[in-house]
Amino acid sequence: MPRTLLEQQNHILEQLKVVITSYGECWEWQGYKNADGYGKFQYCQKDYSVHNFMWECVYGPVPEGLELDHLCRNRACGNPIHLEAVTHLENIRRGIYNNHHNSAKTHCPKGHEYSKENTYIAPNGFRQCRECRSQVYTKEQRMLYMRNYRTQKRSS
Repeated sequence: MPRTLLEQQNHILEQLKVVITSYGECWEWQGYKNADGYGKFQYCQKDYSVHNFMWECVYGPVPEGLELDHLCRNRACGNPIHLEAVTHLENIRRGIYNNHHNSAKTHCPKGHEYSKENTYIAPNGFRQCRECRSQVYTKEQRMLYMRNYRTQKRSS
């Protein structure tokens, strides 16, 4: 007989007690973490992010148009009180790289204006000048550009 959503969540929570340990106030995920450090698990052939699952168990679905921000800055934390539903822009602003100074920039390093038409928002949240981006033709050149961009970003 199929389980209700609540029964499924309770069953998963029972299993998670084995792999979540207390680390200070964070619930540090001890299972698989992806390359970005987020706790992940699979249940009934469905992939879950630990923080999203824990939020939904306590508060229900994440409101449409919002995403979860770890207030503790620990991506492996599953403690729902350490999470806040915010817009993507706010999540980027609060990010671990503290990009407040970058979001205030009006022009790219080569001097092109960050206008609506000339700005590309990459899947990772970084913005790029479309004019500069169009000058980067090959995959290798794009990778080099992003590597240099990240290096420049870390040093500024």
